Amino acid sequence: MRSGRPDAQIVRVPADAVATQLVFSIADRGETRWSPLPTVEVMHLHERPLRLDDSAAITALLRAVEQAEPTDEVYSEEDVVEEMSGQGIDLQRGSVAVLDGDDLIAFGAVNITPSEEEWRANLFGAVHPERSRRGIGTRIVQLSVDQATAWRDADRPDLPGELRMWVPEQRVGTAALAVAQGFATWRWFLRMRRELAEPLPAPAEVAGYAIRGYTDADSEATRLAYNASFADHWGSSPRDPARWREDVVGTSFRPEHSYLAVGDTGAVDGFVMVDEFVAETETFGFRTGYVHLVGTVRSARGKGIASALLTRALTSMAADGYRRSELGVDAASPTEAGRVYERLGYRPVDRSQVFGRTF
Repeated sequence: MRSGRPDAQIVRVPADAVATQLVFSIADRGETRWSPLPTVEVMHLHERPLRLDDSAAITALLRAVEQAEPTDEVYSEEDVVEEMSGQGIDLQRGSVAVLDGDDLIAFGAVNITPSEEEWRANLFGAVHPERSRRGIGTRIVQLSVDQATAWRDADRPDLPGELRMWVPEQRVGTAALAVAQGFATWRWFLRMRRELAEPLPAPAEVAGYAIRGYTDADSEATRLAYNASFADHWGSSPRDPARWREDVVGTSFRPEHSYLAVGDTGAVDGFVMVDEFVAETETFGFRTGYVHLVGTVRSARGKGIASALLTRALTSMAADGYRRSELGVDAASPTEAGRVYERLGYRPVDRSQVFGRTF
């Protein structure tokens, strides 16, 4: 589920729930050997840490998974490189590439999210559909748990550890895999959609606030508003300037369709940040505006700021030729945001399950 990109990283591991194991033959290159385990099929595969030059192969693998189990999520190679180059990624410490000869058939990567309360990380990975149900996904999850634990023990042994997997409801095999490996359901997120050809509400004003478009000069003020408004949201962590630039105002960000609510003091009290993913536009043949973030600081809630901002964003996207808008929302949001979105014409499409495991 990419829509709205909820604050925690979205992770996809294709269906691979069968508890058989494989023996991986590894060349003597300083790579980690997986212990031989009982198996119904011995395959001569090897593993190594991921590298940035795997990006094209990962992109192709993710497209094969999407074709086999559609979730309306398409990655470009640029998207993959951004994911692999993020601050929370250390390919040597927290990733694995599984290869058959020179062909990448599966991978896993651990992405940490800074927090002073827990050592948090998310697992992102995939197994090629033609190689699923042979135990490869099981091994990737087991290895990733070990990598995350070692990473936490080395850097922040004082903190409890968490590893999460984000699983679209269409991928029932992945959900079964998560449960089999000791993960529990922690949360559900809804993907919601609004067709922009449908009539839009008239833009509303909010007393005491200027509703205006986002500019580059607003980045820091918006970051601070984000940290304040998401402080009571499940799974969220404050973003420092570098993480904000990476996660929010990157290549997919569309500032021309993003809006702010600025109070009499000049502070940003509300924001709507919109993304567009070029690979999905090219694949589906129409434009979708993904509302990445919607937030209102606690002291300004209940005034209609989110509705006013979203109305401006929807109107702007419709005028620019977008066919639809999508967003993601915590099904147990403390602000009951889903009701706001429904009043603006968004309707649930599907759900993603957040599985978690502590260590």
